[in-house]
Amino acid sequence: MEKKENNKLFINIHKDLSISVRTSNILKNQGIIFIKDLIQCNEKKILSFPGAGKGTVKEIQDILGDLTVTSFTEEIKNNKPEDYEKKIRINILNDWPLSERTYNVLKNKEIIYLGDLLSFGLNSLLKFRNFGRKSLNEIREFIDKENVKDFSVDAEEWAKIREDLVLKDKNKQILEIDIENNLRGIRKTLFNNFNEFKKNYFLQKKIIIKKDIASDELQRLILEDIDYFQSLLSDKMKLIFKGRYAYMQNFETLENLGEKLKVTRERIRQNERDINEALIKIGKIDKYSLVEFFNKYNSISFHKLFPLLDKNFTNTSHSNSGGDITRDRLVVFMENYCGVKENYFTTPERELWHFDKEKLKEIFEFTSSGVSRDNFIEIIKDNFGYDDFTCEPALEFMTEKNLIKIVDNKIYPKDLKKNSEVVNILLNYPDGLHWKKIAEIGSNSYTRNSWSTKRIMGDFSLNMTSNSKIYLCERGTYRLLQFCPEISNREKIIDFFINYLKNNNKVQMAMEIVYKDLIKEGDFNNINFYDVRAIIKIFGKERGIFHSGRSGTNTVSLDKNIKFISLKTKIKEIIDSSNIEFNRNDLIEKLQKTDEDLPLETHLSDLVNELKIFRISPGTYLNYNDAIKLCDKDEVKIVLDRELNNYEFITNGFIREKINNELGFHLSNLYYDSLSRILAKENNWYHSSNYLSKKLEKKKSFENYIKENYDESLSKKENFEIISKKIGMTKVNFNNVVYYSDMVINTDWVHQND
Repeated sequence: MEKKENNKLFINIHKDLSISVRTSNILKNQGIIFIKDLIQCNEKKILSFPGAGKGTVKEIQDILGDLTVTSFTEEIKNNKPEDYEKKIRINILNDWPLSERTYNVLKNKEIIYLGDLLSFGLNSLLKFRNFGRKSLNEIREFIDKENVKDFSVDAEEWAKIREDLVLKDKNKQILEIDIENNLRGIRKTLFNNFNEFKKNYFLQKKIIIKKDIASDELQRLILEDIDYFQSLLSDKMKLIFKGRYAYMQNFETLENLGEKLKVTRERIRQNERDINEALIKIGKIDKYSLVEFFNKYNSISFHKLFPLLDKNFTNTSHSNSGGDITRDRLVVFMENYCGVKENYFTTPERELWHFDKEKLKEIFEFTSSGVSRDNFIEIIKDNFGYDDFTCEPALEFMTEKNLIKIVDNKIYPKDLKKNSEVVNILLNYPDGLHWKKIAEIGSNSYTRNSWSTKRIMGDFSLNMTSNSKIYLCERGTYRLLQFCPEISNREKIIDFFINYLKNNNKVQMAMEIVYKDLIKEGDFNNINFYDVRAIIKIFGKERGIFHSGRSGTNTVSLDKNIKFISLKTKIKEIIDSSNIEFNRNDLIEKLQKTDEDLPLETHLSDLVNELKIFRISPGTYLNYNDAIKLCDKDEVKIVLDRELNNYEFITNGFIREKINNELGFHLSNLYYDSLSRILAKENNWYHSSNYLSKKLEKKKSFENYIKENYDESLSKKENFEIISKKIGMTKVNFNNVVYYSDMVINTDWVHQND
């Protein structure tokens, strides 16, 4: 009888009691199943339930009266299981192998401890966005394994316990045991059998590492954990783990693994990230005590401490295989295994990873020489999606490899081909520069390139045929094609020339004659002859109109017998036909039949602007269907929708930082700009260069917005705090405008063709 009395809080209202169908349905809709759920509801709360009335209240009062249940708190305090205190303190985000979606919802709602979960009520979780039945069943499964399904938590008592837990967690952070920095949910797709893993997870007892443990004994435990972890992985994930960590084999690049598994390099990078984030939750060793053990060293060499691990993790610190520069694999593994933030351990072996020498050099085709160090780091972050940790050692690597020279905290390129250096020089001269001046600047730069100013005309690097990024804009003067004011009007100009020849029944004519009639048109009164010449010469042949002759003998002609497929169409067909990324050199290899340099950038930018392909990093492109799968578009939409409600507009850098930090995709500004365009179109948002808004169309540049809202009477920090409440931007973006707004580098220009 006494046992029955003690368990009356857990009577199932709907199965064990005589209750009307109407009242039963009302309570079920509120997730009220047991008496312990019902007893928390007063009359006012019951009347707030849809369909409930005074009759419902009376029926519930009669039920409680018959059971003589009067004090919820008293019942709980009298019926605590022996392990009650220990169980409710469990940090479910740290200690349960939750799936990533479930983990993210609980974390966002600050449901951290088992006590939070039990006091909240399971069925109420379904009210949260992105939390469905699968997540609910997952939680119930863990609650069953912990044997706490009959636990009840007194709200007042739990509030005091929780306050103490939060304080202890803060103390851990003060002690710099920053394990929670890397904690996330676990991707089920990593495992051969996720359910079997979960089953065994709760049977394992964690080993506390004592500070006096012998290094060979600790090494043995870590090796056992690595073997166990590999046994859990699917064949695909095991291949990625061993290849990327060079574990008992040679290191494999993202490209190599992508080719083997027939997926994109970005997909391999995402799989690698998921593996790294799962490491902390696998194995026998308690990670907090392990980090505390390592913290006794000011600087630690894992290679000397663990010789067998050193042997198993192939030394790739000096390898540039496949264009990748890799960090020390053993150090990377230990950081991910411990769950600490990147660069947590100070080691003599640390190197770089994930950086491609050629792609880094491409930065200087849109970044001027002499850019500040801080600004240069921001450009790397924006265009490659890398974090601060990766960017800092990149500068060291680029300096060591003679890619750059740092003078007075400014960055100058050292290793550029002549064509690329011409482009780099002209970035500072949007109106163009005489070729002799270009040659003079280039010959006095930090590169090995040299030009002769004694020539009659410039060499191949100053020729439109061999350098597709420039064009002759006046006699002897060259300008970057991207600065040509008529690029956006090129189809109208080409149409005018073709129709003019056809209407006059001519196969060819002097270009000057057609030009004189073109400038009579309202839209082209002030058009420059050299701009028109460049348009016809570079883009006309795709439409069947050709230019020949040097300045002064310009001729345009039609070839009626040839049907042309445009270069733009060919580019799209090549990219669409493959699920791998293409860079400029890949495309040239497939398209080029002569030594002529092809004008790819304009067409690629058009295809990106038309949302037919994605630019995922400088000079690297991917077809639409594969690119859109690199992230969860719906999750990104939820985050952006939320942020757009808080700001007048948000910038590309803010979007990248917010999405990468919150959802962990590690993609670039370039990628998110394309994705933002798609979401803007689907949701009627306003999108423009470096701009996304729900509220208003773009009227001014980001730089001008900062300048107009900047209060000189306040400090820079105060200005940032005020302005950043209105627009979503990164602190570095803000500082770049404030400190470097007099420079040529302009965020809007850099991404004008994103």
